[in-house]
Amino acid sequence: MKTAEYFRKAIWDYLENKERGAQSRLAVNSGVEIKHLNDFLAGRRAMKELLRLQITNYLGVDYLDFLQHGKKMLCGEDHVGNGENSAIISLSDNHADITKKFQNQDIAIEINTDLVEIEKIDPYELEEIRDNIKSKLKKLEKRTTIKKRPAANGEE
Repeated sequence: MKTAEYFRKAIWDYLENKERGAQSRLAVNSGVEIKHLNDFLAGRRAMKELLRLQITNYLGVDYLDFLQHGKKMLCGEDHVGNGENSAIISLSDNHADITKKFQNQDIAIEINTDLVEIEKIDPYELEEIRDNIKSKLKKLEKRTTIKKRPAANGEE
């Protein structure tokens, strides 16, 4: 079977327990035209790998894991649950909304993906990373506060 078939099956599994409009939101939020996603899911149109990667980035899942999940489902291999209970762990819709707020979404997604990998290797490393981020944030806030102070003569 082809990669596209595995991807299609994994997408259907993701959408299975979502509320009405989830398919359209998935398309819009991942930067894929709604009609293109609809046609792909119906088997009427191919989808380039770059677009499939955009979708998995939006979902916060590893592309290869997503394909493997679809393959397991299509080939009848054991898999646990479906939809929200599947072997694929996706970010909550809330977290995906937060990621969209970044000016540079590509970097935000890349950082998130790296954090997931770090957690797989050593979950306690995330605490150190969080502390480093908080420290950096405090330094930036101090620098911003210093820049915003009014001049001694009352002019800004």
